[in-house]
Amino acid sequence: MLSYESLVGGVSDADFARHAESEWIPYWASETPPTDEMNSFENHKPHNMTPHRLAAFTLLAASTFCLTRSVIAAEPATAAQAEAMVDLETFPLPAGAERTQAPRLAELNYTTPEPTAAAAAYVVQLLTQQGCEKQPGGYAAGEYASEAFAKKGYVVQLAVSPGGQGKGTWVRLSHQGNVSPSDVPVPANAEKQHAFSAVAMYGSPASVEETVAACRERMLATGWSPYGEVIGTASYRKNAVVADLSIQAAPAQAGATVIGVSTHLVSLELPAPPSAINLRYTDGTTDLGFDCDRSADEVAAFYREALGPLGWRATTDKPLEIDWKLVTIFRDAGQQMITLATHDFEGKTRAFLNHQNADEVAEDERLASVELGRKATYQFKDRPTVDVKLLAGLEGAPTDEWAVKVDAKKHDPFLVADEVVSRLVSDGWTAAEHAADGPAIHVRRLYKDDRFIHVIAAKAPKRDPWVAIVGIGVNVRAM
Repeated sequence: MLSYESLVGGVSDADFARHAESEWIPYWASETPPTDEMNSFENHKPHNMTPHRLAAFTLLAASTFCLTRSVIAAEPATAAQAEAMVDLETFPLPAGAERTQAPRLAELNYTTPEPTAAAAAYVVQLLTQQGCEKQPGGYAAGEYASEAFAKKGYVVQLAVSPGGQGKGTWVRLSHQGNVSPSDVPVPANAEKQHAFSAVAMYGSPASVEETVAACRERMLATGWSPYGEVIGTASYRKNAVVADLSIQAAPAQAGATVIGVSTHLVSLELPAPPSAINLRYTDGTTDLGFDCDRSADEVAAFYREALGPLGWRATTDKPLEIDWKLVTIFRDAGQQMITLATHDFEGKTRAFLNHQNADEVAEDERLASVELGRKATYQFKDRPTVDVKLLAGLEGAPTDEWAVKVDAKKHDPFLVADEVVSRLVSDGWTAAEHAADGPAIHVRRLYKDDRFIHVIAAKAPKRDPWVAIVGIGVNVRAM
């Protein structure tokens, strides 16, 4: 029988405990908080860790939480099912906290001025109020802490560590979904060594190459789709749950292999063609990239077929040629957008998908108008200031001389925008025809001679509503 001690070279559980606070430092404690611009894998690798030490610490960290999931779902959860249990996208932040990247269903990162104990206690209280049960075996040492929570088979992990660069305390919440690592299919000859909430470890007498092939065969046979591969770890997705299988040679036993299995939730279920290789999905920015041997037209056709039943519609019959890429834009009834861009790369088609929720689409609209206003400052040296009177109780914060943004949390942003347009029309501006209004974004464009004003209102789900007023050839001041 293969033992974990023999697989990793004689490292016992006692060794894990003895070294926990010395050289084996958790990856989430070794870096500054992630941002949307940072690739979490490349920028949050453990420091000074050999594969031997990394495998050892992975088991140590996972062994902190020896929970039993009260309900194991027959199928991996969809994003909607996971959202109904715990939605990190709407998790309220404590006073003084700042997000370090856009909130998502599956992950929340923020910094807070509170010390570690207070920061952890805040999260514990809120998750408990949402029906989550804190699991035994939480870890706390100095400025570091971690906890696990369970709710009807779903697991949420909490990690707290120093924020770095004088930014107080970093808090990271990750939604693991409803699939225990122990329930992920593995080859019949794989023998379970350890199983915890965050990781399951197996030993196999087969070679690494044989084990990789056998794992792939088992995953595909049970309905999981390949979803990327990097540095010895193959990922597979089923609904909104991703299983990561790390397959390594056992350093202490020639010819044997170690299989480490972990699972996590993704915020968005973006499909990929079966032939996709070099696949990379980033949850913080909800984008997907890959290479494949299909043509650009075939990739676009795949997404028309795959996204159509989910409520997405392409805005053009064929991809548009923009610079050196072919671009297809998909929109849904909620005014969200998926942009597919493809181009040739070393004899293959390289594809990149980016999803934007309605608030992000509205923000892009605002920024595009602001950029037009900036360019107009070179064209029009004499820019009159237009005073825009807002509804009582509203204040507009200037973002530029020619643009203001209004916080509309206590008002209907569409009514606010309509009132702004009405008052501008009364002052001699003409409202241009506009596209049909959607449930989340309204855009109005007005003109007077060769000057323009854009009024953009956003009321996207899970986001604070706002209104932007942008002058093009005129400055704008909210009154």
